[in-house]
Amino acid sequence: MTSFVTNRRQYPFFTVILLAVSFTNLLNWNAFIVPFILFIYSYHLKTNDSHIIDKADFKKLIGVYILCFFHLGVVYLIGSKTLSLQYVSRGISTCLFAIGQIYLCYKLTRKYGFFAFVLLIDALMLSYSVNFVNAVVQFGFSQVTIAFFSVFHSGFGGTEGLKTDAVLEQAHATLLIMPLAAVLYYFVYFKNKDRGILVRLMIAVIISLLAYKRIAVGAAIVIWILFLLKYIYNKTVVVVCGIVALLLCLTYIWLIKSGVFYEIAILYDINLMFRDILWPAFDKYYDIDISFIGQGYGFVGKYLALHNRLVFGNNIGGLHNDILKIYIELGFVGFLLYFSYFLLYIPLCLYKKRGVMVSFVFWICQVYLMILYLTDNSMIYASNQYVAYIAPFTISYYLMKQN
Repeated sequence: MTSFVTNRRQYPFFTVILLAVSFTNLLNWNAFIVPFILFIYSYHLKTNDSHIIDKADFKKLIGVYILCFFHLGVVYLIGSKTLSLQYVSRGISTCLFAIGQIYLCYKLTRKYGFFAFVLLIDALMLSYSVNFVNAVVQFGFSQVTIAFFSVFHSGFGGTEGLKTDAVLEQAHATLLIMPLAAVLYYFVYFKNKDRGILVRLMIAVIISLLAYKRIAVGAAIVIWILFLLKYIYNKTVVVVCGIVALLLCLTYIWLIKSGVFYEIAILYDINLMFRDILWPAFDKYYDIDISFIGQGYGFVGKYLALHNRLVFGNNIGGLHNDILKIYIELGFVGFLLYFSYFLLYIPLCLYKKRGVMVSFVFWICQVYLMILYLTDNSMIYASNQYVAYIAPFTISYYLMKQN
């Protein structure tokens, strides 16, 4: 069968470099400057009309952030004691940044189709190669090899404390999303025995295991199982699973707020890695009550930026719990609307307009992210969101094309 990837005549290396630089953790100034360049670049990227994704799809995808923007105004006008103008400006910029990310994904998908996904993952791999080379230089190739095989001879619980972790675990964004990329690449390779895809699959697995994130590996296993069961996917599955997920998330928040979660962690000797100090610090900013309207989108990130060293004595970039973060920011009803948008509304819309496969891939990407949201900061990592927006339209298009 003709290779869909390796026979591509023109490889847009400039796009890969821009993406790779935006993912690297070696530049302190890249958080907004490089993504801004990417957004400008995507705006001027000439694309043909594509049946893979259109303007209506784009408008649906950004809809939830328009709602977040209006919610921010409502919270500010009501007179929240915590929502000053600097928090409002952070909320506005966070909404605009999210919309910009989706626009970039929209343009790349229209321009390159399935190859947009390949470019994205190649950029992540290129970015992570900097960490790999750095680890080899500092610790030697043998120590890096030990890091890769540690999960096999020590088990999932015996990989902490490796010398290489200080370098290999720095690229959190890549480590969190690469297991999902590996699963998606596997099913692509299963349809078309393309050597280019196989090489990328192997690299994705290697990166996933070098300094793997347990939550990401576990989420990938769940997605693997769901992919095998894709033949039972339908609207009823979406609705039932979505409602169950929302109820479980509310229960999860209650367990944290009530302190039961921490008691369970102590009982089973679970190392929460500072989360048992970080999460209670936000107790005063939310209530388990349907009348709780939230502190405003972007509140948690801004609060940590202003207070983390004073309150926590450490430079913490996120709450390490995006489920709780969204609840604090959007409130009880806003929380339900936000995640219903991704778990119910968009999958059902895609099911009707784009077909089963597009809806299914979008759904499993959201399930994967929801698992990460339980204990990590996946929302703030651009690469995680890029994969979730590009993969559904491109992977499904490729898989349907092979049938």
